[in-house]
Amino acid sequence: MLGVTGGLVALAVWLAGRGGANGPGNPVVNIGPDQTVTEDAQGNAQVVIDYTVTSDNPAALVWSGSPGVTITENVPGQVIARFTSDGVYSIRLTATDTVTGKIGFDELVVTVRPLDILKAELVSGRLILLGEKVSEFHAVRTPGEPISFSWPCQNIGSINGTAFMALRKGDQPLGLGPSLPVAAGQTISLNLTYSVNLPNGVHNLIAESVSILPTGGLEVFGSQAVTLEVVSPAVLSVVGLPRINGVEGATHITLPMGAPISIEWPVRNTGGDTGRARMNTDRWGLGTFVTIPGGQTVSLLTAQTADPVTPGTRTVVITVQDEFLQTLDTFTFSFTAFSP
Repeated sequence: MLGVTGGLVALAVWLAGRGGANGPGNPVVNIGPDQTVTEDAQGNAQVVIDYTVTSDNPAALVWSGSPGVTITENVPGQVIARFTSDGVYSIRLTATDTVTGKIGFDELVVTVRPLDILKAELVSGRLILLGEKVSEFHAVRTPGEPISFSWPCQNIGSINGTAFMALRKGDQPLGLGPSLPVAAGQTISLNLTYSVNLPNGVHNLIAESVSILPTGGLEVFGSQAVTLEVVSPAVLSVVGLPRINGVEGATHITLPMGAPISIEWPVRNTGGDTGRARMNTDRWGLGTFVTIPGGQTVSLLTAQTADPVTPGTRTVVITVQDEFLQTLDTFTFSFTAFSP
């Protein structure tokens, strides 16, 4: 150990050396050129300094430096300077001729760069919400349906980097895209696909492009707000049994020829999206589709008449279909029309 630990050690020697160093008969000192080093993940750094001293007589050597530098001898003619934070440090070796008292010195500057200075210089283009208009950042999805993004990313620096896309709602992470290498000068597309797992409603999301720093830390270099409207699909089902002329579940009615027959059958939509349904009969044909908003119940109605010409008993099959012509339920009843 040479006795230099922070501070301006041997300040008097430092100042004296400025005036008479390296003149005739002075010791000649060489500690090499300035150096630049990058701190490690713990914020520490070190440099090796090789030095020479030429003197007519034995010389006393004193190392001095800026606060925050520690200098230790490694082998003859070589020391190690250690630093605990980034910054710019001056280091000096002063040699004093022990006979004449003449002084010589040399100094260098060590620049300790923070590790993050070696991060890639990443810039993002415009986020693309796949399947939507590029100019809009609004999407409508059902639960479980995917929503996909693409984001051009360019590395305008000289250091290779790594980046990925992330999607979040407030502080809640929703999805991460793959981490992709981005070579210096290269442009790639970051991508992310999220399978929607949010309740019905409008959700304000944030899509981000993120760089992985050499320290393992993360840096967001692009951010875009996205509105996601989650609407569960229509789920239709009939409610109870149809009401035939006001009687629920009536399987047979008797009425005069030409009398009206009314049929009412409620259909419930337990989904979030709007659905449509119609009520058909094998006797009177296809009904008209009726819109059923999400979370609501709407009654399908039809008004017919008993046969006005011939008395007798007839059977009617009722069928309820959704807009995809899937049968929701069927019901059969009969009516007897008599001559009044």
